Amino acid sequence: MPSLPTATHIVTARPIRWLIFLIWLGIALFLASRHVVWRDEVRALSFALSGDSTVAMLHNVHGEGHPAIWYLMLRWAHMLWPHPQVLVVVGFVVGAAAALLFAMRAPFAWPWLALALTSRVLLYEYPIVARNYGIAVLALFGLAALYRRYRDTGWVLGLLLLLLCNTNVPAVMLAGAFLLYWGLDLLEDGPPRWDARWRAWLIGAAFSLAGVVLCFVTVYPTFNDAAPAHYWHNSLGLMLLRLLPAMGKYYVSLVPREAEKAAVVILPLLIYGSLLAYWRRRPALIAAAAGLIGLLLVLALVYKGYYRHQAMIMPFLLTIAWVDRERQLESPERLDTWTHRLRIVGRICFALLFLLQLVQTIPFVTRAIRGMPESRSYELAQLLKRPDLRDAIVIGDPDFKVEVVPYYSANQICFIRERRCGPWSIFSKSSMHLMTVDEIANFARTLHDRTGKPVVILISEEPMREEQIGIADRGDYNPLLITADALRRFYAATHLLVRYPHITAGDESYDVYLYDGKPGGGPRPADVP
Repeated sequence: MPSLPTATHIVTARPIRWLIFLIWLGIALFLASRHVVWRDEVRALSFALSGDSTVAMLHNVHGEGHPAIWYLMLRWAHMLWPHPQVLVVVGFVVGAAAALLFAMRAPFAWPWLALALTSRVLLYEYPIVARNYGIAVLALFGLAALYRRYRDTGWVLGLLLLLLCNTNVPAVMLAGAFLLYWGLDLLEDGPPRWDARWRAWLIGAAFSLAGVVLCFVTVYPTFNDAAPAHYWHNSLGLMLLRLLPAMGKYYVSLVPREAEKAAVVILPLLIYGSLLAYWRRRPALIAAAAGLIGLLLVLALVYKGYYRHQAMIMPFLLTIAWVDRERQLESPERLDTWTHRLRIVGRICFALLFLLQLVQTIPFVTRAIRGMPESRSYELAQLLKRPDLRDAIVIGDPDFKVEVVPYYSANQICFIRERRCGPWSIFSKSSMHLMTVDEIANFARTLHDRTGKPVVILISEEPMREEQIGIADRGDYNPLLITADALRRFYAATHLLVRYPHITAGDESYDVYLYDGKPGGGPRPADVP
């Protein structure tokens, strides 16, 4: 009958851990040096620096859709070092701290450490792309590292759970699942009674509840009412019966794009199969399943998730495996044959799930080596440094394209659908209508007539071309209507400055036009049929 491996088979030697982390750090620094920020990153910085005080900034953030921790970190860091680059520095430091904590403290064999740290989620998505999700990973790994030491006191774990709840909305579900593990772990020691252990759990629960309330009052009601997608139709039980078999649809970003069609079949097998790795202990199995279902409910019923949202399940599964492994090391026991076999199947599925994340890391590394940016925002900033464009107003379609400009340039930005200027756009239903090419030109003309400044127009590169006559999708906004006649009028009033090559890895490339009140180049036979 197989027995649990001993600690010497599980715990990696410290020199190997340092080597793994230093390799991670070298690759991450290289990727960070080649990373060009894009609008989602800059939007957070714009909010963080808004207002005359922290209180005023928090008022602006209310309803944006994210808790306040990330904005506070950026604002306070900017007070110490008043440069826009504080955005990427803070994001990288948080990601590196999470990676270091995992490399040094996680009780796994070195192949598992290396596999996790080279995954897209821990090597690129959270430490390189400056957003709030890396803070959640650091909080999760902090919970895992401190759990055995502070389980029976409550305050430390409670504060970390409060922090976790206020990193992003999906993390609220993961905090609840970790609290569930904590309670079930205590139940394994005996029935609940009023002692220090359960008082500590209640303290943790109180902090978690405070974190949920604080997150809720910061996020809701959201002014970005065009972004969320609410699908509450039936009872929770009926919804789960519908959602659980289709889990692959909601975690589709966890597989490479080439395998997205097979994700509906592959992902449920791998994700549900990974739960078997926790088969030995009921608290770990239930908590992992609860986190998985909780995140699924957010993705399916609150708003559509991208990789950054869907990948939150990966560090959470590592966190539960971490605390459960430490429990096993404290109380090793022999396993029956079936438990041993099921755990092997679970570990294989778990490894394959992380291998898929490693596969997704490779394109980011190769593109960085080849110097292929994921955004044309830096190149746009260099264009705006031209003497005749330094005072230009920048507009674009879709409107959120221009939100990246303040990071690299001091040019004013304005939003066509909202008919206003400011540092960020609002995804509001009130500004959703069928946009036309004529409206873009008319708004540029209005701004030029009012200010006397030239107007730079950013247009997503696909629609303003011959083969794209018709309706162009604009995501959270209503689409853009493109006709040949409207294009001819647009070209007659504007000058094409540059047409940046298409970016396969991102969507932030543009055709850049100038409106300066002078006649344009006229219809272009190569562009307009």
